[in-house]
Amino acid sequence: MAINKDTKTKIISASIKIFAKKGKYGARMEEIALKASVNKAMVYYYFTSKEFLFKEVLKTIIAKVIASIFTRTKQIIENTNDPIEIVEGFIHAHNKAFSQNIDFTKVLLNAMVNTPEDFREIMELLRPDIKFPRKLMDVFEQGILKNYFRNVDPMQVFISIIGTNIIYFIGRPIAEIIMNLEVQDEHAFLRQREDSVVDLLLYGLV
Repeated sequence: MAINKDTKTKIISASIKIFAKKGKYGARMEEIALKASVNKAMVYYYFTSKEFLFKEVLKTIIAKVIASIFTRTKQIIENTNDPIEIVEGFIHAHNKAFSQNIDFTKVLLNAMVNTPEDFREIMELLRPDIKFPRKLMDVFEQGILKNYFRNVDPMQVFISIIGTNIIYFIGRPIAEIIMNLEVQDEHAFLRQREDSVVDLLLYGLV
């Protein structure tokens, strides 16, 4: 049987929905086949096991998230030399990459917590394509030399940006209980959250 890219893409898309809802261990191939409107044998034809399918899903998601962040950050770097604008743009780009597709984020966070070995394996595989951290380190270092930023550790700041952006997705259930958080319009809330992260992190640097 010849490989049909449309069928393969359809199975990947359906898998993202199921893995986002039930995680790697809770998902069943029968559910994925049903969601993709194909028979189970077809799923196994393209992906020999749930383990293999989950890794392919992870690879697809991480590659798209990286491409989204890198493309936006690259455009900003090409359009300005201002370190403040570049860092602000990166924070927005990173936040958008996670907030614009909640299913992607759910699968990634589930993998980080429950199957870190899978996450690590895919990240190692994609490492050659992850170019923006080094570019961002250069921006931080130049910003410090030119007195745009305080003398901070660029790597620590980079980690703080990543952590602050994704903490909402990890900690929302806790916030809902402890802080009585009720989000009626999540898209609007995430836009506010994005601006808040920029304000907190960027102006803690300046």
